[in-house]
Amino acid sequence: MIKNREYDIVIIGTGPAGCITAYYLSKKYKTLLLDRSDFPRDKPCGGLLIEESREFLKELKIPSYVFSRPKYLGVKYIDWDNNIEISQKRKIENISRKKFDYWLLKLCRKNINFSPKTTFLRYRKEKGGLKVFIKKNGKESTINTKYLVLATGSSLLIRRIFTDKKINYYLVIQWWLRTNKKVKDFILIYDNKITDSYSYLIQKGDYLIAGTGLIPGDTEGKMKDFIEKLKKRLNISGKIIKKEAAIVLNPRSVKNILLGDGNIILVGEAAGFISTNASEGISFALRSGYNCAKALNKSFKSASKKYRSLCKPLIKEIKDKI
Repeated sequence: MIKNREYDIVIIGTGPAGCITAYYLSKKYKTLLLDRSDFPRDKPCGGLLIEESREFLKELKIPSYVFSRPKYLGVKYIDWDNNIEISQKRKIENISRKKFDYWLLKLCRKNINFSPKTTFLRYRKEKGGLKVFIKKNGKESTINTKYLVLATGSSLLIRRIFTDKKINYYLVIQWWLRTNKKVKDFILIYDNKITDSYSYLIQKGDYLIAGTGLIPGDTEGKMKDFIEKLKKRLNISGKIIKKEAAIVLNPRSVKNILLGDGNIILVGEAAGFISTNASEGISFALRSGYNCAKALNKSFKSASKKYRSLCKPLIKEIKDKI
């Protein structure tokens, strides 16, 4: 159970954004990190680190056990609508998202208190800070904090607490296949009959992830169409081992970016930091989490204002991708 009820900073969510915020926070702050899951935990995700993520994590030195096989992937774009293929020589790092998140959590736990299987319910503004309502082991309780950092990913419920403006999103479906055919690239497939986003293939050791981002509706039917086309067009088939699904936000305007205000700060995908053309969010999670920690370390009394300033380059990146 959580013994201390008074904190300087409470962080909700232990993905890359939450963990990096916690890791870089000054040790002088009493910090609590909460997550509704137990750890290590699976998270539906392609598990790829692009160049910006690799550069950011260079000094932290990712351990070898975090990587999947093959460790590096090139990139290939396949446009089924126009019969075009384009390959890029890139070194995208291929990771196990479960092991990656757990490694980050173990790094930051040296600085903070951590409470798994804890659900954030709501908050209330109080003089000098916030009262946070949580649920753990079936019991509701409260925590007092000066700052609340929300690293809650694609949660639409959390965003609705702060804004009535809707944000577009996809339901990303991933099926893990056991197949003898292996791919050496991160393959992005464009087919408007399946989705206005893209479908993809990622090799993970002995398994192949086949995934696609879909507008909610006939997702099962669209996914089956994609699997059938893989057989006909790329001669890829296999036994379905696991099915996964997750919401991924898709900001269509910088107005969809929500950084918070006052004693509340949003980081990573919760803030709307995710690539609109590739649904890539890890690099934005790492960098926005770092910006949050830096703002709190440098300007605790006006951290939200400092954070907003530090995130201007990230907002420009999102705008350019839109």
